[in-house]
Amino acid sequence: PKVVGYTNYKGNPYLLSEIITDMDQAIDKLKWLVEEAQRRENIITEANVETSQEYNVKLGKNELPDILLFNDELGDVFLKDPALVEKITVNLAKISQKVGIYHLLSTSRPSRDLLTGLIRANIPSRAAFKLHTRDSSKVLINQPGAEKLLGRGDMLFLSPDMQTPFRLQGTYVSPDESRRVVEFIKKENKC
Repeated sequence: PKVVGYTNYKGNPYLLSEIITDMDQAIDKLKWLVEEAQRRENIITEANVETSQEYNVKLGKNELPDILLFNDELGDVFLKDPALVEKITVNLAKISQKVGIYHLLSTSRPSRDLLTGLIRANIPSRAAFKLHTRDSSKVLINQPGAEKLLGRGDMLFLSPDMQTPFRLQGTYVSPDESRRVVEFIKKENKC
């Protein structure tokens, strides 16, 4: 939903669609993605395999390429239709990985009304950068700690096989470096 945050990605040959900043379009794209996930699940089931990767190997070509949905501010989309966005998010989380669809969610305000229990139960892997409050940390990683992080990429990561979050250092990529990488991809890679 950010209008200016991703302008340097415009024209990237690997984009399935242009960057979406309109909330109605974002909801429509989420609905389409659920339909695509269900279509892929049917194809995989009929082929008697368990994942899109196995299906592609069986076919000998990349018939079901991976799709990454990056939602930079879940809160903005959530405001448009909270019940629908929760339902879509949960549906995608349940089947997306096996069908080659990856949904990366981001929010600047992890609260219980946004990251509902249903969403948290279906998205078990989470990362937290420095948060303002202990309550925000509890919502995101089920315990306090993220409010004590140093910032500048310092983060806590929690996956389903971990009892407690793991602290690590994220990498900073400057806007200029990001622009150069995207320009290289546009120039050198043909899809």
